[in-house]
Amino acid sequence: MAHEVIIIDGDCALCRTLGACAVRRNEAFRLAAGDNPNEVEVRLTNGTSLFGSEAWIYICRRLGFPMPTGPVFAWLADRIYSMVARNRRILSFFVRRN
Repeated sequence: MAHEVIIIDGDCALCRTLGACAVRRNEAFRLAAGDNPNEVEVRLTNGTSLFGSEAWIYICRRLGFPMPTGPVFAWLADRIYSMVARNRRILSFFVRRN
């Protein structure tokens, strides 16, 4: 079985925790640390990649969370993703350390 790979910033506790949670909930995912610490990436089985908020929306949908669609939601998701990504080191302080 081919797996989709979630590539995260391995030094970020928030990224590791969220990525590990996705892998625990869906065995189709695998987790890897990447060399782009600024953006999450999902490599799909067909060879394409999704980045940033688009990647997290895809992960959430694969985990069964209902996610809205449309340009307004995409714009909002981009803004929220950018805010969390910029502040992930601070937010990591509140995440249980592995």
